[in-house]
Amino acid sequence: MLEILLTSLYALLSLAIIYQYSFFQLEGISKKIIAASFILKIIFGLALWWIYTYHYPDRSKADIYKYYDDSKPLYDLLFKDPISFLQILFGINNGPDNFHYIYEQMYNWYSPFATHIYNSNQAIIRINAVLRIFAFGCFNVHTVFFCFFSFIGQVAIYKTFYPYLSDKKWALFAAVFLMPTVLFWGSGVLKEAIILFGLGIFVYSIHAIIIYKKINLKLLLLLVFAVITIAIMKLYILISLFPGVVFICIAKCFDYKFLILKYISILALMVSMGYGIGKISDNFNAAAMLSFRQKDFYNTMRGGIYFQRFVNNSTQYDNIYFPAAKLSKFKNVEREDTIKINFTDTAYVWDVMTYNFIDTILVSPSENIKYRLVMKDTISGSGIHIPPLDPTYLSIIKNAPIAFVNTLARPHPFEIDSLFSFMAAIENILIEIFIIFCFFFIQKPTNEKRTIALFCFSFVLMLFILTGLVTPVIGAIVRYKMPALPFLVIALLLIVDGNKVRSFCNKFI
Repeated sequence: MLEILLTSLYALLSLAIIYQYSFFQLEGISKKIIAASFILKIIFGLALWWIYTYHYPDRSKADIYKYYDDSKPLYDLLFKDPISFLQILFGINNGPDNFHYIYEQMYNWYSPFATHIYNSNQAIIRINAVLRIFAFGCFNVHTVFFCFFSFIGQVAIYKTFYPYLSDKKWALFAAVFLMPTVLFWGSGVLKEAIILFGLGIFVYSIHAIIIYKKINLKLLLLLVFAVITIAIMKLYILISLFPGVVFICIAKCFDYKFLILKYISILALMVSMGYGIGKISDNFNAAAMLSFRQKDFYNTMRGGIYFQRFVNNSTQYDNIYFPAAKLSKFKNVEREDTIKINFTDTAYVWDVMTYNFIDTILVSPSENIKYRLVMKDTISGSGIHIPPLDPTYLSIIKNAPIAFVNTLARPHPFEIDSLFSFMAAIENILIEIFIIFCFFFIQKPTNEKRTIALFCFSFVLMLFILTGLVTPVIGAIVRYKMPALPFLVIALLLIVDGNKVRSFCNKFI
């Protein structure tokens, strides 16, 4: 009962803010429709909660619960040691030696395997810990807050592109607020909701600064806040935005001639810079990071059990892997549990930094060896084959086309195996039909519209390629491409001739 009351109360409070503040007023759209779109987000957020509570009840594998559950020890610390709570919250002297007694209670604060790639789990755990102050243990209060955050971002996106699409306002509204993938994955207690929030503020502020040349403290602070938010959540989204931003700056500051050539030159310069930086330091080798990330996904896809193997109570250990077929032997073992193996079988030794198997060993009960569980997972049901990515820029360029196509078109109808994949496949088909439709009714846009369309296409191109290069799991592809979907439709709306479309449609009415 408390859950229903508090969730309803915060939903009503959010609606009151939406009605009250001018920021949420969208030109050409009534307040009732704006409010209805927010209520629709909450409905989809609750649907996501229901599915991961009753249909897929394993909380340890559900992203909406993993970081929420991990935030509980941090929240409890607020009442026991407020200073330590604030230190962890703001990252002040919060190394593992200082607060190991808190981190040991969190399964997702650290990545299971040490890498130099930033772990964004900590940010979402911190956000949930703060929201617990207002939620009183009610999960769906978090749902309402995350819906409100992402709604702010979506409103900002609509406001940014409305001046160019005022004659197609309903199509713009649908692109920003009504796409099923955006509604579903952008309305839950997930990183994607915060990404939409940061992405909206970013395009809103950068557009005002570059296009309208409004440079003031408020916009600069908004831009810095948005950059930090996106970078903390998913740095590759910020990287995907960068070429388009540089392109707009060059087009606006100089002229609108040879726009495509200028964009290709920017991409070539970025690749060259990335190659040079990677030669200076391996920690900033983007090609190696992408290759590593792909291997990470392949390990997740194949499932299995990962242990640290300690010999004779030593602090040194090997990384040991058992295939997913052995999961039943470890069904009562939880992460961080230390056990002795009570059966004889073959296991694999693997290198945590390259994700390559380097040896096989025979394990048996007679060993005086302890095994600490790092991770276990089942085989992914939506895995696909993607070309292996070598840690070179040549490999990235060679695999980029298939990566883009995979992200755009997968899942297709023959890969439907759940309600999630059905929704995504239907949405993909509609987008592909719309792309073909737009090319039949393409117009020559104004210089400004062409520049904005290329910015949107740039973001879509970069994000789709990066997603397709490293992601061999269809479910992850659907989620990771979500932030770019509104920009894809917006770009198409900018180049399609609305009058030709209306004339064509009138022939059949």
